[in-house]
Amino acid sequence: MPPDELLTEAARHVPGSGALDIRPLRNGLVNETYRVVRDGAAHALRLAAANPHALGLDRVWEARVLERAGAAGVAPALEYCDAARVILILRWVEGRT
Repeated sequence: MPPDELLTEAARHVPGSGALDIRPLRNGLVNETYRVVRDGAAHALRLAAANPHALGLDRVWEARVLERAGAAGVAPALEYCDAARVILILRWVEGRT
């Protein structure tokens, strides 16, 4: 789990102004993901759990792809991205696994 201050800072960028309900989801090898609800709207908040540069990941490119896919309606809308600090917030899409 990331330091509490990073999670708190990242959560400030979730759209809305109400209280936050933050719940951790299963983590992958390189990310920690949370479901965050504010003002009745749900979002996925993703933080890097590992150094993406050491793994050869390009988060700036990834954000551009996600932004275009969201605009085309084939992916959740990108709400916020800080590629330098590796914070990503997407609109939550209900579904099933």
